[in-house]
Amino acid sequence: MTIQRFLSPRKWRRLGWAGFPLLVEVVGSYYFFRTLEDEPLPESLERLSRARPKKRTDPKELVRVVDWFLQPIHGASRCRPRAAVLFRMLSRRDFDPVVVFGVSRKSKELDGHAWVLLDQEPLGEWEDPREKFVETYRYPGNGEWRRESGE
Repeated sequence: MTIQRFLSPRKWRRLGWAGFPLLVEVVGSYYFFRTLEDEPLPESLERLSRARPKKRTDPKELVRVVDWFLQPIHGASRCRPRAAVLFRMLSRRDFDPVVVFGVSRKSKELDGHAWVLLDQEPLGEWEDPREKFVETYRYPGNGEWRRESGE
């Protein structure tokens, strides 16, 4: 998506005025996540989870605003920042999200994905990623990388 399309009045109307305060928080959470990219994964997720509580919001509305913001920046490869921002925003609203990372092998290429579980169900995913990806890490969780046997 081009910057002109991102700034178009039509795109902003779809967000609506009610979504604007959430958008401000999404932008802040995204840039906070970007400052943590050089830190080890467990430490950066721990820092993302520590935040002042916010008013509880419908998780589907959070997904809508996060996707609205990240789509023009990251396109189809936005799963890691999306998972981190959703994790932070849900944690601040007294939900218990879990960030999951997984891998899948398509022919000779290795494919990875990150997603958020809420009440043990993937949040905001078109298809259940657990059917395609083998889980390699989750936070919070046991804190260890998982090794799946080929059996």
